[in-house]
Amino acid sequence: MKSSKLLIATVVALSIAGCNRSPKVDTVREEVLSRDMVTPEIEVTHSGCSLLSKAIGRDCKVVRIDSSATAVSNGGSNWNRETALRVACDTALANVSHWMGQRVTSERVTRTTANNTENSSSIEKQNNTTDGNSESAARSNDNDSKRELSNLIRVQSQRFLKGWKPVYDGSPVVGAQEVKCVQRWDLRDEEFLRQVSFYNGN
Repeated sequence: MKSSKLLIATVVALSIAGCNRSPKVDTVREEVLSRDMVTPEIEVTHSGCSLLSKAIGRDCKVVRIDSSATAVSNGGSNWNRETALRVACDTALANVSHWMGQRVTSERVTRTTANNTENSSSIEKQNNTTDGNSESAARSNDNDSKRELSNLIRVQSQRFLKGWKPVYDGSPVVGAQEVKCVQRWDLRDEEFLRQVSFYNGN
């Protein structure tokens, strides 16, 4: 009798303890960042943009974008390297602008020039020989045609890029006469710039 009462009391105690426990719900997840090379020069770091993350209710958020470009310095002097580095940094920003959107126009023009000349002449000659009269005729037909095809393609992109800055991980020199520049956009910098714009009344 005592053993049965003890068993019942144990079951009740476990049931109460189980009811008092908070349900095991995965409400806090560690932020997992993913990186995708959208182009050979541009790398996008994002969080919550995968199909699985969207299925569980995460918001897709881009936290960083890196754009890299190289330029030839045509020499090893400090002046040549500095000039090449500026070219590389400007090219990296141009790559971002073209990646975000670009206007492409194509124009084809065909020109045909023809020069046609036809000459016909017939000459009769009177001979004093016993053979009598003789005739001679000459005809020429010259055709000269020239065709030119020109194909003109224009690619233009214009964007207002805000919050981009060059970053250097080590030396920008990547070759004997080559330098590399990486332009980066960071979400934290974007939020900071918004605060600064707000304080300035813009």
